[in-house]
Amino acid sequence: MIIKMNRIFTIADIHGELDKLNTLLTNLELQPTDSFIFIGDYVDRGPNSYGVIERLLELEKTNKCVFLAGNHDVCFWDDTMFREGYSVEPKKLSQLLNNERRYTLWNQGAKETYQSYINAGKLPDVHLPFYKKLEPYYILESDGKKHLFIHGGYNRHELLETQKNNTVFFWDRDLLLSAYSNHTMQTHTYKLKNKDNFRFIYVGHTPVNYWGFTEPQLWSNVWAMDTGVGKYKDAELYALEINSHKLYK
Repeated sequence: MIIKMNRIFTIADIHGELDKLNTLLTNLELQPTDSFIFIGDYVDRGPNSYGVIERLLELEKTNKCVFLAGNHDVCFWDDTMFREGYSVEPKKLSQLLNNERRYTLWNQGAKETYQSYINAGKLPDVHLPFYKKLEPYYILESDGKKHLFIHGGYNRHELLETQKNNTVFFWDRDLLLSAYSNHTMQTHTYKLKNKDNFRFIYVGHTPVNYWGFTEPQLWSNVWAMDTGVGKYKDAELYALEINSHKLYK
């Protein structure tokens, strides 16, 4: 009898592209034993951020899911929660969007996120439980090795648990730039050293398109998972199965 290994998928930077998320999940031919680690940036840019979160909540009912926070998720929710006009009737929500300076990433997709809630006739607080459970990072232990999942990055020269400023987890690009530099400068691929001795690190946030790629890349021991979905029209959404390191789209 062949026992099929449970699959663990990681997906990054969906950015409101519900159709691409649905296509990917269909192509995965999901099994109840499959689990997911999402690396953040569910909202902004694409046309249906509301629908993306609804689909993820639906997926969570059938499969184990871990949801990390991305910078776009954090900024959207902070703007929604703590600024004037949070709890209002849906028909009045659009009237609050006239002052673009009130929203941190308005011109980087926040406008489209608010519009998706307006189109659905919902207030953003309908997803309060989802936003409240977003984690800054996730550590997976497998075969005696630790693997880190994080949206942007962190200071690899210090222990992760000592880094109290969580904003670096959402915004950092230095980790990925170091990995890419290490990958291109060596004759052979060497592991990018880190204080915690993570075997692999999985990040989103910075599109691989900046380097001319269209699918996730492994640079040293760092997986760059952001493929520019929501930012580039033809970008495809990928899932990486972390046991086999096989890509799906």
